[in-house]
Amino acid sequence: MKRFVLCLICLLFVASMAQAAEVKTSAGTKAMVFRFSGLSSLGLSGYSSLPDLGDLEVPVNVGAAVRYYISDGLAIRPGLDIGVASSSEKGSGGYTDDKTSASVIGVSAALEKHLPGPASVSPYMGAGFGFTMLKATLEPSRSLPTEPGEMLKQTSKATVLGVFAMLGFEWGFTESLTLGGEYRLGLDSASGSSEAERQNQPTVKGNEISGTRLGFSTASVYLSASW
Repeated sequence: MKRFVLCLICLLFVASMAQAAEVKTSAGTKAMVFRFSGLSSLGLSGYSSLPDLGDLEVPVNVGAAVRYYISDGLAIRPGLDIGVASSSEKGSGGYTDDKTSASVIGVSAALEKHLPGPASVSPYMGAGFGFTMLKATLEPSRSLPTEPGEMLKQTSKATVLGVFAMLGFEWGFTESLTLGGEYRLGLDSASGSSEAERQNQPTVKGNEISGTRLGFSTASVYLSASW
């Protein structure tokens, strides 16, 4: 978080000093927004009964949204986020590979209020809500031939409902393109279930997944094109 805040301050300083284009925030302005953030920040492993993802490297979560200014300085922004990740550790000595994977798809809507500032920099604050579906799968290393009762796969699925407050900025580096950064403070509530598959045994439903979390949820950078 400290690193992100420092980068945000530096970007704001550089952007305010640079000779760039004016950020358009007038009523009727529209923009296509491409957002990049981390899957891990969505709490993929932050709730009970989700598999331990170990050292799974979570890639960038890519999102797209539409921003529309309903009045001067006030915009709505519905969006869609998608991300996947997977990793594999080679097994040895007659054991299979250890595999983990994770995926997320979510929709959100936000209202953002742009604040006064330099022509090329538009800071804003806002609030929104989102709905996210998460899936995590663990296929642990096992012996070959596989013994009865050994774990084959553990799969967990959850849905997350959340509300968030956000703080960010846009910097106009051309007449119609802007770069931005955003941070969110969110309250999330998750629910779902898990199941385990074992050799020569029926699939067993695991514990119900549930939990509520309040905290800084997503640090994002984005590129937007307005018209």
